[in-house]
Amino acid sequence: MGISGTSLDLLSKVYLLKDRIELKSVCELGAQELNLNDLHLPAYINFPNSISKKNEIENYEKEYLLKLQVEDIYKKMGIQEYTSIDLNGLNKSLKLDLNEDLLSQNKIKKKYSIVTNFGTSEHCFNQKNFFKNAHDLCDENGFIVGIVPFQKALNHGYFNYQPVFFSDLAKINNYDLDLFWSVSSQSIISRYFVDYTEKFLTQYGNYQKKYRKDNVYGGEEEIGYIFKKKNNSEFIEFSQVYDDENFSLSNEKRKVYSKNYNFDQSDFKLFIQDSSSTFYSKIYKLINLISRGRFKLIFKRVFKKNFSPLKYIKKFIIFTIGFLIEKLFYKKFKLNLLAMFKPNSKIGKYSKIIRDIYFSYWIKHIYVKKYDADKRVFYQKICLNGLEKNLDWPKSENSSLNDIKCIFMFNKIESIVSKNQNKNKILIIQIGSSSGRIIANLSKKYKDIKCIGIDFFKEYTEYSESIYTEKNLSFIHKNAHEVNDIIDKHLDFKIILFSLGSSAYVQPEHLKILFAKISKIKNVNFLLAESFYKDKFNSDNKLTIPKFEDLSVYNGGMHYSHKYKEYSDQNSINTLHNELNSENNAILCHFETVD
Repeated sequence: MGISGTSLDLLSKVYLLKDRIELKSVCELGAQELNLNDLHLPAYINFPNSISKKNEIENYEKEYLLKLQVEDIYKKMGIQEYTSIDLNGLNKSLKLDLNEDLLSQNKIKKKYSIVTNFGTSEHCFNQKNFFKNAHDLCDENGFIVGIVPFQKALNHGYFNYQPVFFSDLAKINNYDLDLFWSVSSQSIISRYFVDYTEKFLTQYGNYQKKYRKDNVYGGEEEIGYIFKKKNNSEFIEFSQVYDDENFSLSNEKRKVYSKNYNFDQSDFKLFIQDSSSTFYSKIYKLINLISRGRFKLIFKRVFKKNFSPLKYIKKFIIFTIGFLIEKLFYKKFKLNLLAMFKPNSKIGKYSKIIRDIYFSYWIKHIYVKKYDADKRVFYQKICLNGLEKNLDWPKSENSSLNDIKCIFMFNKIESIVSKNQNKNKILIIQIGSSSGRIIANLSKKYKDIKCIGIDFFKEYTEYSESIYTEKNLSFIHKNAHEVNDIIDKHLDFKIILFSLGSSAYVQPEHLKILFAKISKIKNVNFLLAESFYKDKFNSDNKLTIPKFEDLSVYNGGMHYSHKYKEYSDQNSINTLHNELNSENNAILCHFETVD
């Protein structure tokens, strides 16, 4: 919930009424924040007078506006007393449930000059009590102001609203009503409200149909309303009653009564001009910006980023050199460059520069665009371990076993094991056992439990077999999504399958297969403690695999941030724990298949 340009427009309309009462206090239903993005910032310039329709503001204006708080907006209207009500208690709001009848429970006693509903009521189940609370909180001759979803807004809240609802609410409770309309979509974003009329909506519908603007569910249309409460009578509820046995409603019952119910064709044309980025409006704005020498702003508008010449020169150089290497050099040379990426590679300064340039190009334009996951695994192994048999990684593995991931994993395994008395019928499998030291430690701790480590590097499992000799421990060369080959031979066992930092290296397609296979096996506890970088999903430069854009994102270092719970939900696997620890860039999960 936030105060945007359209919210300011409604408040400005109240402020500019000539016959209004003195505005002393406001109560917001729902804790609000200011929407201070570049689209809405210009609306704050002239407030509380008619909102500015200009698109750009100066830097000094922006610096000032970004410091504003919600209370400052109302102080501009002369309002000194600010209150908000929200069950979440944010922004010092009163922790009250707007689903309840607050007056009957003596939870509210004060009345306010203005009561607002900026995107709150659609999230409340009890609509009667919500609008009754707004009525009870509003003083005589005060104003109830709101913005609610009208059309589209798929799954935004529980409710969308019809204009006739507000018309009948006003008629039954003796309010004066002004009704407004706005839209926020892919092609049209209104920064102010227009008077609601059916003719206007018809024009807008024809415009959308003619130019094929937006999809059925894209964006949303909103209704804005201003009620003037003319007396302190009790709130009256109402309903629509059918006129006859054919379940019909008369046109009179469908009619919307609003003081500002009027339509002007020129209003619609002006609205489209102000709100849409048509070709002509873009040209006009471009000429205007060029004449003012605002070249950095032009760049920012085109590329949605701040202008940084060196940054884009660097990108151009990397792309050009990487492209030439990809097209002009033999495969063997390119594979040798990728093999230099493996940890602890000893290479010269200039070789490192060439490697880094080519790898930056290759990972973005070649690797993540390969539709064959097995081919990605082939290149992944080269980047992680080189072209020849190499044990540098497992031999150098000495990371702490006391970090948040290890503590989570060991505690979970201990909890599961302790609840099962028949230790001989428990199987612990580690995905990505690498050096084998973690699964080996578990085999030493639980001597009666069978333990298996799997890894997609054959040389790693052979190395682990050679240094760990516990009778209850074995290592198998196997990909993560093939682990069911092992589990199928132990269907009468309680399975504890875990990954401690290795599932991040699993390709999204293979992870999908892994969860699908696990879902068909009973008695599996699947534990994951992995790296997860939430900001990667919101990055302008995020790298994803086709068809997995919302599930997995490339982190760097040949591994991914996976949304494991979503993979689990797709296969109806129970989620017992799903914790994102942003401080440690970790995700901790416990999934279980039903017995």
